[in-house]
Amino acid sequence: MAIVTNTATTYTGATIREDLSDVIYNIAPMDTPFLSGCGKGKAEATLFEWQIDTIAAGSANRQLEGDDSPAVSVATSSQQPTKLTNYTQISRAVNITSGTDEVVNYAGRGKAQAYQLAKAGKRMKRDMEFMLTQNIVKAVGSTSGARATAGLPTWLSTGFVDGGSGSSATAGSLCTTLLVNAGALVAATEANIKAVIKA
Repeated sequence: MAIVTNTATTYTGATIREDLSDVIYNIAPMDTPFLSGCGKGKAEATLFEWQIDTIAAGSANRQLEGDDSPAVSVATSSQQPTKLTNYTQISRAVNITSGTDEVVNYAGRGKAQAYQLAKAGKRMKRDMEFMLTQNIVKAVGSTSGARATAGLPTWLSTGFVDGGSGSSATAGSLCTTLLVNAGALVAATEANIKAVIKA
């Protein structure tokens, strides 16, 4: 089959308008399960503090009928709350948009600066998820070093597998044993995973 001579086709059309969708598809995953599951609060100082308490493990608490109350020397021991601390940290994302960039007509979005700010907000949420799940100790900071908020692994004192020679974290200090032993990986075996889940 042949094309008739001088038939106009799209192959020679020099002024065909572009067919650009008015939608921008974001292909970056934005799941932040840890951050989304955390409670939110307001800090009014660079060092923020809170208290935790617990109840002693259960025991065979059987008493004689009609027995007198115990003397003070054998009263149930009381445990006082423990105070924990962490430091705030500063994160930032910088966007610079020219005046001209603000007024041109972009496809799929409105103002250039608003679009960049929305992306930066999502990026910072992703940064926070990354930092909060890292094995990073809390740091007070200085004029030459940034403050750091301790990450989740530094607060874990139970529910880990240490391979026999590791140690648990201590309230914001470096954790060497969340399926890690002295810098070497501990096998993620079914038995180890079940042990962590059980703990």
